[in-house]
Amino acid sequence: AIQTLTNPFSMLARAANTYDHVPDTTLIVQMDSSISQANRAAGSMAKTSPENLVGLSSHAIFHNRSTDRSHCPV
Repeated sequence: AIQTLTNPFSMLARAANTYDHVPDTTLIVQMDSSISQANRAAGSMAKTSPENLVGLSSHAIFHNRSTDRSHCPV
C-alpha cells in the first residue's frame, strides 16, 4: 500500500501490463455497452488493436449478430 502512495504511476503501469497479459478476452464495458478498455486478447479476437475498440459497442463486435441488443446479457 505504501508503494502505491509513493510511486503511483509505476503501480498503474504494472496493473495495465498485467491486464494485457490476461490470455482471455477481457473488456471493461459501460452501461450503454460501449467499450472503455480492452486487453490484447480482445484486440486479437477483433483483429485490431485494443485501443481501436474503445468507444465501440461490445455487442456489435463480440456477440452473435442474430441476438438482439436488448437481449444481450452484457
